Amino acid sequence: MDVALTKLDHRDRTKKQLKELLTRKAAEGGADPKEVAEVLSRLESSGVINDERFAEHYARSARNRGASSAKVQQKLSQKGIDRSGADRALATVSGEGQDELAAAKRYAERRRLMQRYDLADPKQRQKALASLARQGFSFTTALAVLGGRSDEDGAP
Repeated sequence: MDVALTKLDHRDRTKKQLKELLTRKAAEGGADPKEVAEVLSRLESSGVINDERFAEHYARSARNRGASSAKVQQKLSQKGIDRSGADRALATVSGEGQDELAAAKRYAERRRLMQRYDLADPKQRQKALASLARQGFSFTTALAVLGGRSDEDGAP
């Protein structure tokens, strides 16, 4: 319990993350694996660990940094949040005005895409579109962020 509370004191974690950490610590220290399940159950029932709260917080933070829905879902999945939990968190955050287009604009601002690339040049425009695409934004969202449609850049 002390290890779990110390780790949670540093930052919020999902049940899966905490279970992996405690299982590893129990194996190193020779503790009973049943203790891990007991500790997790107590922490979850008391509300100290809450995957839904974690997912909302993570989605809000990631959207503020300019992450796409696909990237947020991928990261939450790695942290042990199921698809429906990630969808609920994204829906909550989108209701707060942090939708896909706003996140794409934030990413473009952070990476200074409009300043870095001459968007009138098809090759430069394609590079800016590719940067947004690598982050998981759709073509239509990328076009909306960069302002307008693609001319002869070979995009659909």
